[in-house]
Amino acid sequence: MSGISAKNTGTTTPAAGRFTEQRRNIRRRILQRVLVIFGNSTLNGTMQNISDCGCKVRFAVPPVLPNAFEIFFPKTGQRRKCELVWRSDHEIGVRFTDAAKPHPHG
Repeated sequence: MSGISAKNTGTTTPAAGRFTEQRRNIRRRILQRVLVIFGNSTLNGTMQNISDCGCKVRFAVPPVLPNAFEIFFPKTGQRRKCELVWRSDHEIGVRFTDAAKPHPHG
């Protein structure tokens, strides 16, 4: 798949085996139910963190998703356009592609 790579949230330090944060915006931990919307389909997920630029979502089963979709935040009624940046078995990292809006964690 074009533009999608394995989970990549930093670089590994061989001696320590830890990731070094390389995001431009720090993500805040949050556990909030979200719906991923594409075509006529929706998937339930749990947003695990968010920043001004994107978020991480976890699913109960490995998701099959297109490169572009929307995330709906039921708690606030907000809907954001996104693109898939990375994926692992049950998680995805997305970048928001629409105009910046207030965070959906009110």
